[in-house]
Amino acid sequence: MMTQLEFFDKEVCPLCGGKYGGHKGIYVSDDYNETVIDGVSVHLTRKESQTLAALVKVHPRVARKEFLMDYIYGLGPEVDEPEEKIIDVFICRLRKVLKPFGYKIDTVWGIGHKLKDKDISDGPKKQAA
Repeated sequence: MMTQLEFFDKEVCPLCGGKYGGHKGIYVSDDYNETVIDGVSVHLTRKESQTLAALVKVHPRVARKEFLMDYIYGLGPEVDEPEEKIIDVFICRLRKVLKPFGYKIDTVWGIGHKLKDKDISDGPKKQAA
């Protein structure tokens, strides 16, 4: 089975030419304002983009919920921490966005979440109109 998702630190976005960090096929801008998946610009909130960037950063390992919370919120000692359940909301939304492109996010119960390699043997999946 062939997979696509090789980690790189900085690469050029195929649409705008800007520097991005991520996997081949998934580009998240350094300021989290733009996300490109398989050459298609997708609309994500800033928190969703940060969640995806965190999953990409640790791929192929599991991103622990504590890591995701810290990566997204970068909380200091005097800041009230949001509920960890918010991570599940971001993951749910990301799954819906990634599904048409063939990417998946697995839940590792009691630990966190993991971005799965794209199976490119099936070819790209198209969204129904």
